[in-house]
Amino acid sequence: MNSFIFYFYSISVISEMLLYFIFGSGLLDKLSRQIQFSFLLFFSFYLLFNTKNIMIDIKFKKIHIYFLLFLIVGLISTFFNLISGTYYEGLLNYLKHLETYSVNFSYLNTDSMFKSVFNLPIIEILKYLYFYFYFAILLPFIIDTNEKLIKFVDLFYYIFIFCLLVGFIVLIDVALKDYGEQVLISRHWYYDDQMNVGVRFMGIFGEPRDSAVALLLGALLLYIRSDLRNLKPPLFVFSLILIALFFTISGSLMISMLIYPLIFILFYPQVLANLNIQNISIFLITSIFAFVIIYSGERTFEYFIGIQTFITQLSRGEMLEGLLATQVINIYPIYLFLMDLFSLNFLDSFIGHGISSSNIIKVPHETFSLNGPHSLLTRLLYEFGIIGTFIWIQVFALSLHLLKKNMNNQKWYVILIIMTALLSIAIVHKSSLIYIALGVILTLATYHESTPKFRR
Repeated sequence: MNSFIFYFYSISVISEMLLYFIFGSGLLDKLSRQIQFSFLLFFSFYLLFNTKNIMIDIKFKKIHIYFLLFLIVGLISTFFNLISGTYYEGLLNYLKHLETYSVNFSYLNTDSMFKSVFNLPIIEILKYLYFYFYFAILLPFIIDTNEKLIKFVDLFYYIFIFCLLVGFIVLIDVALKDYGEQVLISRHWYYDDQMNVGVRFMGIFGEPRDSAVALLLGALLLYIRSDLRNLKPPLFVFSLILIALFFTISGSLMISMLIYPLIFILFYPQVLANLNIQNISIFLITSIFAFVIIYSGERTFEYFIGIQTFITQLSRGEMLEGLLATQVINIYPIYLFLMDLFSLNFLDSFIGHGISSSNIIKVPHETFSLNGPHSLLTRLLYEFGIIGTFIWIQVFALSLHLLKKNMNNQKWYVILIIMTALLSIAIVHKSSLIYIALGVILTLATYHESTPKFRR
């Protein structure tokens, strides 16, 4: 039974990166969520009938406390903004939108509209708790032995390599066809458009920006696998990952490279006191890779130029144009955060405007929507402020420092480099895969703590 639970759970975790398999926009329209909810149901019954055999030992309490502090900052901010009327203003924006665009506005249920706005913080809190529990708490609990950890990274390795090969087959297929022609697979099952949107890496990992996160998660777990099995790092596979990353031509990846140095410093502040050749080379290589991505195509270059001018444009009340206009829902809350900061509005700058408040902003020149940003960085800064964002990042920084205590310094440094890149893209794009990385890092920390150095 333990073996079945292990494999059931492992498949449910790995399926999180298979974002091609999205069948709709509902809660259970992701293959990964279907498998995960099925596992939770099965595991709940298992625990219910095997309570005597279950030993619950909650590890990493300090890290879990930091995550709770992050949520507490959000709850405090939400409380203040409920009182000040931020959410009521969002409700008014929603009502104006419905009045303008709905032909049957007078027949709409007022209670339903009220709940649509005021339930948003509850839904968002549940999402944070779900991903943290399922990946950061449950993963070290179920993968609780060295043998299971090795089996998990082996299973991940085979699935990842298969997805990587499919991605390159799709990339080659796209490259051989004209723009607009049908290709092998679409970005998601749900879209089913199969239209050639350009020579960009995607495949089973989903859209190019989703693929970028999955590729970096793959790089992290493949390196961890080489450490656990005492193998040489798979340099050929790493080369394929770099090529695939380049061909995602992702604006999110480009931005993540620009914030990489800041995340690296937050993860490893000691680097400022020890600027040796190794540390300087990391920043230099990252800068080179960022500029290669920026100038690799019109898409990323347009994003780069737009980032430099969006504050001026929005301050003048101008509409954003081109590709930047498609990302205004992610950009405008950042602009408001910067305005809070520059105007010395310390309360909103430091603890934010409340959970899900970015969903109810009326963006100038845009149709109102309750969907909100799909950038976690935007949500963190606007909703949780500087303090909440810093605490959230510290959850991952603490896990890395916990790993450092019992791991070879050189190997730990490589994991630091990859983890920094992974968190940078995950925070720009809003990807749950970063919580899988957190769970694996915590499990790896337990492995190195329990395994004598001469056996590694």
